[in-house]
Amino acid sequence: MPTPDTQKHVTELNDQSCYDRDLLRQQITKLRKESAQRAKLEETIETKFQEETNRLNGDTEKKIEAIKDRCTNQIVSLNADFEKDKRRLEGQVEAQQATLDKQKKDREGQILREWEEVEKEKTDDLEFEALSAGESLKQQKEDAEKIANLERKQQEMEEMLMKRGKRCCALQTCVLM
Repeated sequence: MPTPDTQKHVTELNDQSCYDRDLLRQQITKLRKESAQRAKLEETIETKFQEETNRLNGDTEKKIEAIKDRCTNQIVSLNADFEKDKRRLEGQVEAQQATLDKQKKDREGQILREWEEVEKEKTDDLEFEALSAGESLKQQKEDAEKIANLERKQQEMEEMLMKRGKRCCALQTCVLM
């Protein structure tokens, strides 16, 4: 049964005998030519496919390498930037820590001075109170001594008055008599 792609040789077969050598030779030659052409085309297609695939693979590999190189450069650059920023921040932290340490030391000194002032005030107050108490005690002793002296003098005066009074009384009595 003939296919739409093949030519119809039915008319030739009808005119000739069923077995025609020349016709068969022509057909085989034509088949061989077509087969050779098809093989060449398949080989050409396969070659072009391989060439194009290799070219694309080469281009792709070059592009991938370029991307890898760019990424590597970016990574190196970012790492360098990171290290630079890290050193800068560490410097800032050290500077801030030094400032805080100085402020802490100053504050400790201020607190110590204030504490010493308060302690000195307390000591001065205690000394003043002790002196005041001592002076007060001394004053009280002096007052007690003065009172004792006054009482003794008063007693002496009373004794003396009594002696004189008895004498005066005795004198009066003598005079009266």
